[in-house]
Amino acid sequence: PDKILGRLQQETEAGDPAIVLADGNLSVTIPDFVGNADIVAHRILSTAEMFPADHQDLALQRHIDQYDFLNTPLLTPRHIEILERYNIRYVLVPGGTGLEAQLRLSPQWFEWLEADDGYNLYAVRQVPRITESILGNAAFLERRWDAASAHYQAALTQETSPGTGDAYGAAG
Repeated sequence: PDKILGRLQQETEAGDPAIVLADGNLSVTIPDFVGNADIVAHRILSTAEMFPADHQDLALQRHIDQYDFLNTPLLTPRHIEILERYNIRYVLVPGGTGLEAQLRLSPQWFEWLEADDGYNLYAVRQVPRITESILGNAAFLERRWDAASAHYQAALTQETSPGTGDAYGAAG
């Protein structure tokens, strides 16, 4: 996705290297085209080769985190944990997915920058806080229906109280 790589280069050319989370296919090419971008994980063998033998658990954790972030369709506390663990500044996600819709509905946290070749680039403007909606998403994915409903109802109630809103909940 040339437009995304160009935009990522433009976004990251000044300052310290920026951490980018992308799938295994894009993670291989990003460092070649975007000089100031570091990635969470390459393909499994490449990442394992980059870490010394006594740090293979860290290499494996990077792949688990990459997989979990990109394959969980709703924003959850796990996403927040991963964003914080690596200080991720940019996320590349496939377009048309549940996760991409969640990011698009959260402009207070994620700024959409570019779309190209089936991917969307988002800047992480602020790591999300854990809201009732995000807790509801986690409960929903765990099939804890009563808990999910309670969290979503709480999010809607907060939205109607001035100054306490869960804007993400109102949009979802």
